[in-house]
Amino acid sequence: MRTMESATLARVTIATVSLERPWVSLVDHLRERFGSSLRRVALDAGFTCPNRDGTRGRGGCSYCDQRGSGTGAARRGEDLARQLQTGIDRVRPDGSDQPVIAYFQAFSNTYGTTGEVAEALSAVDRLRSPSDVALVSIATRPDCLGEGILDVLEEYAGRRPLWIELGLESADDAVLERAGRTQTAAEFTDAATRAEARGLEVVAHAIAGLPEEKPGGAARAAALMAAAGVSGAKLHQCMVLRGTRLARLWRQGRMQTLDVDAYVEEACGFLAALPEATVIHRLVADAPPDELLAPVWGVSKNTILDLIAAAVAQPST
Repeated sequence: MRTMESATLARVTIATVSLERPWVSLVDHLRERFGSSLRRVALDAGFTCPNRDGTRGRGGCSYCDQRGSGTGAARRGEDLARQLQTGIDRVRPDGSDQPVIAYFQAFSNTYGTTGEVAEALSAVDRLRSPSDVALVSIATRPDCLGEGILDVLEEYAGRRPLWIELGLESADDAVLERAGRTQTAAEFTDAATRAEARGLEVVAHAIAGLPEEKPGGAARAAALMAAAGVSGAKLHQCMVLRGTRLARLWRQGRMQTLDVDAYVEEACGFLAALPEATVIHRLVADAPPDELLAPVWGVSKNTILDLIAAAVAQPST
């Protein structure tokens, strides 16, 4: 598709002053709930994924890098204590006492025995008090939420606030299959419903612009999230990273990424399909420049967010 040009270039001047964003942002939600914004500290507990070890597939999803979207700390031999301390020092350069979010990010963090998952979560309690870690966010797949794992998460959520970041990615099973996701939209709905029945908070994740997804894919994913009753939602553009299977497709000219105009349209559809009270945890992402192949938009995340806000504010014709 096109690079950033035409109508979008004309609108970029809007972003010189941040617009009021007509959705419930994560920052506003955290300030209301905890009294301040919170920074994430990414943790790698050493889990893998059923889509990598042969249980459901090998090699992971087509867009996922070799670190499983994490830091690679576990592979480097860094234990959770060191990761947590290093992360807290990084987000508190001024020595403040602002609490953080302990974010189990790499791979599928409930893909293990109940004992392994409980141990990873309990490590945070042993290492840090609630004044240091306000809540725990645990990223995982729908097929990694059996009843025993939900027992562990429910028990832990009684001690410290916990979010489950649950990957949907697309509401289209054919798109999921092409992406090597080895899960279905129905599995997402089942897992989210079972988690919420236990009072657990689910933050659902979707990707706009996966290969061969038809326009409006983000809105269809959001409608599925809304039907499942999730409390939070995340969306970002499909990114081609070095070392992924998508990188091979992109280099061969067999896929295209969304330009700014197309992505803004997808994000607007995503927001429109969600209840107004849904907390929007993310609407655009970035990646290290040395890892990102496409799309290269040449504008900041804040600019994209302002363009989305401007588009949402425009009356429909």
